[in-house]
Amino acid sequence: MRLKARGREALVIIHQCHEAAFQGLPGITTRHHGDIAGDDDYGHVGAVFQIGGAFPKADDIAMAASAETFRRVPVAKPVRAKCAALMTDGTGVEFERLAYEHPAAQAAHADVYDVSFVQGGLGRGRGINRGPESPLDVYIYGNVPLPVPLTSIARWRRASWLDKMFLAGDVPLNAHDMARFHPDIFRSHAAAAKAVERLAQQTGRPWHEVVCE
Repeated sequence: MRLKARGREALVIIHQCHEAAFQGLPGITTRHHGDIAGDDDYGHVGAVFQIGGAFPKADDIAMAASAETFRRVPVAKPVRAKCAALMTDGTGVEFERLAYEHPAAQAAHADVYDVSFVQGGLGRGRGINRGPESPLDVYIYGNVPLPVPLTSIARWRRASWLDKMFLAGDVPLNAHDMARFHPDIFRSHAAAAKAVERLAQQTGRPWHEVVCE
């Protein structure tokens, strides 16, 4: 998140039990699910991150669905179901989410889980009010189809050794210095050299090529 924020102010929306892990990071403010409704304090941030959403228990979903339909909806666990994301180029990308087989149960679930992303990650940065002079990046970490086109969609991955060097503020171009200046990332010169070799194979680009933004 520090890399994606690139020095800008950012908002992180996360479950309350994990909120403390993100506090104290420079320029990053945290809020937890259930504590952001109607909040209009983040119309200036450069990036919004939402990790997960409000996910009610199956018992609560069955109760809500039964109340809304005036008929008994049985308690059942959500199952993996296919859905699609619309991309900005007009294509669609299929992925899996957790959903309920009973339509009333799924409607009740979407009213909480799906809507939490719309009101949270998509809404808190007030992107609709932004212009070219105040851009906003929104990062959604959740298996949920969103009501807006997406620039990109991918599986979450851990920070790479290259990400960690960028965060440390020093990116050497040879394996010897990589191991010397980042012993917490590379256990030896050989480990650094192997990492560089794998990166070159994956990208097809030489390690000594430097791109600055």
